[in-house]
Amino acid sequence: FKAVNDTLGHAAGDFVLESVGRILGDQLRTEDCAARIGGDEFVVIVVGRSDPKTLQAIADRIITRITQPMEFEGQPCKVSASIGIVRSTDLANPDATQLLATADRALYAAKHAGRG
Repeated sequence: FKAVNDTLGHAAGDFVLESVGRILGDQLRTEDCAARIGGDEFVVIVVGRSDPKTLQAIADRIITRITQPMEFEGQPCKVSASIGIVRSTDLANPDATQLLATADRALYAAKHAGRG
């Protein structure tokens, strides 16, 4: 979002953040949860889904929507997205701190692998 803020201003950056929040809400079920945890980072909790292909399909849909240009006051805003996936079933005794730390590592692995 930094490029949007730098080129079009903070109002455009706020618009993009709100748009991403709406996209996440549109792509999730009512029992799922999406929350902004700071800056341009969000966390998504998908309830009762652990199949890697299902989770990847959700992530792919979200990335596809987020990377479509958004228009703010006649100007296109383009952002990229990277998603790290962690399943609570992969951890022996998952707690919120451990899940977030593992998700953060997965996110950075996605970024280093070429985004997405």
